[in-house]
Amino acid sequence: MFAAYSAGMLLAAAMAVSSPSMGQAVEAPKVSPGDTWKYQTVDQWSGRPKTEAMFTVLGVTEEYVRMEIEMRSFAANGKPTRHPPFEMTNHANLDMVHVANGKNSTRVNFAWPLFPGKQWRYEYATSTPDNRITTTFRMAAEVTGWEDVETSAGRFRALKVVHTGTADAGPSVGVGKNAWTSWYSPEAKNYVRYQVEVTGPDGAPGLREVSELTAITVRP
Repeated sequence: MFAAYSAGMLLAAAMAVSSPSMGQAVEAPKVSPGDTWKYQTVDQWSGRPKTEAMFTVLGVTEEYVRMEIEMRSFAANGKPTRHPPFEMTNHANLDMVHVANGKNSTRVNFAWPLFPGKQWRYEYATSTPDNRITTTFRMAAEVTGWEDVETSAGRFRALKVVHTGTADAGPSVGVGKNAWTSWYSPEAKNYVRYQVEVTGPDGAPGLREVSELTAITVRP
């Protein structure tokens, strides 16, 4: 969320505008061809890196951003595997549209403009490739405030956006819980940290990972 939780899906879409003061609202993204962000995703259970990904803006329209993604994944022993680069088109406003059983639904990552205290709710669905299982996510999001975030790419002033809710995969699977948090920096024109926590229907913690910005090149 990202597979809804992967850093790649969210970060390929995540960008913002100029650097406002803490009292100003943050407006929707404005990025340029050639802007790049590199992230590392770390498994919080083991502390080992899972992936590294470089995102490069190839072109923009009013509604969409075309990205090239270069990725490496890491085995449990740390051995890296480089994957072929690929391209994808994302919504410029950072929304993610999912198709389940022939129907579109939208994951609203950021409801622009952003400011501390802003809240919104949304619902979207995903399905397995064979359409045997459809999972419905019912989420509530809140901008909790500004924080200083230290990363390998530098120190950033960022808005913390927290999403919490449920994932209902039907009576045969049950209902789990999801929480993902983005620290969004207008200076970086993207998020600088992204954290995912998933809890299964049985209450046991599952996926725990953090993605962090490690390198950046953007136009002012």
